[in-house]
Amino acid sequence: MDADDSQKTIVTYVISEDIKDCHINGAWASAVAGRDEITIYPYCERPPLPQRTIYDATGDPPQHEFSCTMERHVQTSLIMNLQTAIGIRDALTMKIDFLMKARDDDGLPGNEKD
Repeated sequence: MDADDSQKTIVTYVISEDIKDCHINGAWASAVAGRDEITIYPYCERPPLPQRTIYDATGDPPQHEFSCTMERHVQTSLIMNLQTAIGIRDALTMKIDFLMKARDDDGLPGNEKD
């Protein structure tokens, strides 16, 4: 360690062996003003699985019964203070700006021009 290292903070990321990737395509959030706390419930939205399927002995196609038209699966919640929320917002803004610039510069899919 040299003299300059005493003025640095080194952060190591440790990824848990049971890490679970979650595909999300939406989120619901709430805020508690008195505690400066935000809770985010990311979800994955998809068509529902049938509650039951009825097969007819006549050979007609099966009938599927559904309880709803769309399901939102919430696998986790993220609870954070205001400062953490600001840090996450800033990190997302940087990554969004990077991807948008890459689309503009490289003509990536999703940036079709009229």
